[in-house]
Amino acid sequence: GYQFWTQTDQNGSFLIRNVIPGTYSLFAWVPGTLGDYKYAYDIIISQGTIVQARNMVFKAPRKGATLWEIGIPDRSATEFFIPDPSPKFKIHKYKIEIE
Repeated sequence: GYQFWTQTDQNGSFLIRNVIPGTYSLFAWVPGTLGDYKYAYDIIISQGTIVQARNMVFKAPRKGATLWEIGIPDRSATEFFIPDPSPKFKIHKYKIEIE
């Protein structure tokens, strides 16, 4: 299937242009919030039409306070340190000896 991505403006409005006709699911996520949100109904796109979906309300995928989590749920993983491996541990597909 196809995926189309966009961001909302400050009011929560969004526009996705040039979508290929078909039936789609609409997902949303909020930076700093754990979980994905899925719109309850399919979005059907036909050739040459404009679809306006108004007043979408997503319910949280879970209830209650977060007891424990690793990292910040913003899909960036910037808080995790990934070091450069020591050359002696690297796997070289083609090893060329240099003199």
